[in-house]
Parts: sequence; structure tokens; C-alpha cells
Amino acid sequence: MVKRQLVLGCGPAGLKAAEKIRETNDDYEVKLVSLENCLPYCPASLPYLVAGRIGEEDLWLRDEDYFLKKGISFTKGKQAVRVLPDKRRVIYQDGDVDEYDALLIATGAQPSMPLIERFKDINILNFHTLTDYRRLNSMLSSQTVVAIIGAGMVAIEIAMALVERGINVKIIGRGRPLRSYFDEQPGTYITDILTNYGIQITTGKKLAIARQLKDSIEVVSDDGQVFEANLLINCSGVTPRISFLEGSGIKINQGIIVDRQLGTNINGILAAGDVAEAPDFFHGLIGISAILPSATDQGRIAGENMSGKNNNYKGWIPMNLFNLFDNTICSLGLHKPRKSEGVIMEEKDDGKRYFKRLVFEEGELVGAMFVNSEIEPGIIRYIIEHKVKVERNKELLFYETNDVSRWLMLENEKHEMA
Repeated sequence: MVKRQLVLGCGPAGLKAAEKIRETNDDYEVKLVSLENCLPYCPASLPYLVAGRIGEEDLWLRDEDYFLKKGISFTKGKQAVRVLPDKRRVIYQDGDVDEYDALLIATGAQPSMPLIERFKDINILNFHTLTDYRRLNSMLSSQTVVAIIGAGMVAIEIAMALVERGINVKIIGRGRPLRSYFDEQPGTYITDILTNYGIQITTGKKLAIARQLKDSIEVVSDDGQVFEANLLINCSGVTPRISFLEGSGIKINQGIIVDRQLGTNINGILAAGDVAEAPDFFHGLIGISAILPSATDQGRIAGENMSGKNNNYKGWIPMNLFNLFDNTICSLGLHKPRKSEGVIMEEKDDGKRYFKRLVFEEGELVGAMFVNSEIEPGIIRYIIEHKVKVERNKELLFYETNDVSRWLMLENEKHEMA
């Protein structure tokens, strides 16, 4: 009997899973269902559209011909509203039904709304989908002033893109930009870089009320400070897109709880990407890792296991990397050792906005943080993920990070192949 493999969501996790199922097994029926009415794309590319670096024609990860050649049924514009595990069915908003033998839920995340009085009465924009980009782009002009609520990764990326467009940008956050990913010293450099490019940053504010004026929006903090802009973008956070799972019996905390095979508590149902609470690499504690490397890793493992394998997911490693107006910033793994005998090696140069930190435990690298330091993040992640023993080369790795990390990786590959 031909097995029916159904994947809900065609972001990086869902797309990788569908491709891995087909790669592993030619006989299965593979169906990929997208909520959005367009071809698959990576949401991380949307700021490049805003900045004008790419056009929409450059956005698509795959086209219709690709799915035809691969034998993957691709359906767009379908919203799942219920999952019935006992009948192995998914019901869609338009009344259509899909039956499955194995189901992957990779429906991603959706914006969460801040608790601000009269927030729903104003013209606020989100920035999470292609539709959000199109709406924002249609409203921009050289005279536009944009206020962004939030100071996390998405907020900073859209702020940089708007500055490239010549737009006046304000960031209003509870804490300093990227505080979840970078400690205070590199965080100071990040704030300085942003303000030097004309971005107005206000932190430590709890917003209380928003008002729609004739040609602008006014937001007032709880201490009475007033912020005015033409457009208001909500980047205050996201939540997993899982409301359609209510009553399904699938175990949920913040997201869908999965094991190291990416399986849920219900046989035949898996989850991956921004909806999945999966074990982390260092502690085995479940949590959501809403970054591209985690999504693709989880999608790959889930796809292989849906094809009959029994592969374990090593766990997600915190990793954030991007170019901040030609200043490279990166954080990987742990910011500090878990144990008192752990070692932190660190150096900085305030004038150059240069920062380097390596974190070691029991002869292994477990974390790193860089601002304007020449490194290859993929190799640093490899050393952490493969638990390469670096104790004897710790100082060399710190002072000659690029060359020594590459050498350590190659030596470890030789050892594993022997």
C-alpha cells in the first residue's frame, strides 16, 4: 500500500522534510500544503525585498516544475482548521480534507500582539509574510517615518532595510537591541552602530496606549512619553501557529512538544521548525529555536523518520549571525559556562567595535560571541556540535580562530572517517 505523507507548511522545515521523504522513498505519496497563496520562500529574505536588494522574482526557493519533476504534490492557499488523529485526517477552512499515514506539522509562527490599549483600532503592520511586505512597501515614501515596536532580530533587520531605503526609523523596545543574543559589551557596540546610521532607539519603555491621528499614529508609554510616526510595525514577538490543533490531543506547551525523533505524543504525527518544542543540544531541555539552521535540521530529521528511519535529532544550538551595516555580529551556543570550572576567554577593542569571546567546558568549545571578528560560523558550530576536544589548542583557537578552527574540523573529520 502506498503511504500518504502530508506536510503542513512549506517554509524551510516543511520544504526540507518533503524533499527528504522523496529522496528517501520513491513510492510514497508526498503532499506539501502552504497557507500562503504563493511559491515557497524563506521569510528571512523579506528584508532584502524592502531594501531593494532583490525583487520578488528572486524570492522563490522552488517553482512548480520542480515539484512536478520530484513527484511532490504542492498545494497553496490552504489553511488547516482541524487535525483528527483518530481518523488520520486534516480538515481545511474551505471544507477540503486530506487523509494521511504520516503527518508533519511545520506551520511556522505568527506575530503576537502587544498589550496596548486601543491597539486594534489603529493601522498597524506586521512583518512576517510576503503579504505583510507588499502592504508595507505600498505605504512607503521618502517622507515616511516608521516606528518599530520591539528590538529583537526581526525588528533590527527591518530597521536596517528601511534605512537603506532612506526611511526615517524609530525603534521602541523594552530592552537594548538584541539583548537576548548578545551581552552588554557587544550589545553596546550594536546600539552604537544602529544609532550612527540614524536609527532612533528608545529602550526601557512599556507602551500603554496607541492613537490613530489624521495622518499619523501616536504611541504613549506608561511614563507619558509620546512617539509619533506615519507607520507602526509590530515586531514584539511571535507565537507558534497551532490554534488549529485544539482538541486534537497533541501535547502542547508553548509549541508542539516533540522527542528526539521529532515525534509528538501521537503516533504518526511529527512537528518541526518554529512550531516545535524540541530538545536543545546542551541540556536536552525542550524549547523553540526559531532560526533557519534549526528549521532545516529538524525538517531533515523529520522527513527521514517519516520515511521509515529512526534518526535522532542532536538538539538545537542557539545561533545568530547577520551583517549589521557591514559590521559582522555572531553568537553561537552558550554565553557562559554551566560549571564553575568552565573557562571564558575574551578580548575587545572599543575603538574598532571589536569583541571576541570563546566559552569552554571540559576541554570542549560550548559557545562563542563575535563582533567584527574574522570567523567562519559554520566551522565554529561544527566544533561545538561534534564536541571536538580543544583543550590543548585552546589559546591557539582563541588567537588564531579562523585557521585553527578549520584545522580542528579537518582533523576531526579524518578521525571520524578512520
